[in-house]
Amino acid sequence: MLKAANCKTCGKVFLKSINEVCPECIKKEQDLLKGINDYCYSRTSVSLHELAHEFDESVAKLEKYLLERKLVQVMDKLDLICRGCGVHYTILNEGRLYCKSCFDKLELGLLSVSLDDKINPYTGKPDGGWQVDKQW
Repeated sequence: MLKAANCKTCGKVFLKSINEVCPECIKKEQDLLKGINDYCYSRTSVSLHELAHEFDESVAKLEKYLLERKLVQVMDKLDLICRGCGVHYTILNEGRLYCKSCFDKLELGLLSVSLDDKINPYTGKPDGGWQVDKQW
């Protein structure tokens, strides 16, 4: 049964079935993902910051797409920076934003991550991103 709801993205009232997002926002996201895929296919490597600049989106939103596996077709083209140690890597480890070494440390409890105090891994400065406390 359809019922009126507000879109989680734009706030517009729409008839909700399964999705929490209105059809217009779904279409915009699909167009964005297609554009990102096309952009990445024409390059050998691309960073999240480059994509964010090119498509006027936040890095956080692109990271969310990575974690949701919405960019799986171009993961091998992405030049990612580990949130733990800052090393560059090109293959996303099962939807994670950490290199294999840091992810293993996270699993063992040797690396703690706070989502409240954020450090930009690209600049190493606080910016409302992730903060990584290195304890090894």
